[in-house]
Amino acid sequence: MSKLREAHGARFIDPQDCGSSVRWIIDCEGHESGVWLSASVSLTDCDRRISWDFSGNARLTERLAKIDGAIAELCAFRNELLKAHREAAAYVPPPRAEKPEEAPKPARSFDL
Repeated sequence: MSKLREAHGARFIDPQDCGSSVRWIIDCEGHESGVWLSASVSLTDCDRRISWDFSGNARLTERLAKIDGAIAELCAFRNELLKAHREAAAYVPPPRAEKPEEAPKPARSFDL
């Protein structure tokens, strides 16, 4: 066996909160029978985790499309969140309508 490539990374996204993180690892080994690729990425937020396993040698195009799709949607979400934040910061509520004064009640007439 020979190690062809080994790479890993990790980053805390929000360390002040609950330790959200992104972690990834890639391990590529050459064997007499061929090459084995082991790759995974994990997104963690408090007690929730999304893990994607990309191990094996097939379907690289599909795997890259999955990653690219996730990145594109996260970027779209980021842009819309920024727009919403700007709109919220610029929002001026309309003046409150004052209660309309009550019309005077008609005097009661009594039949004598």
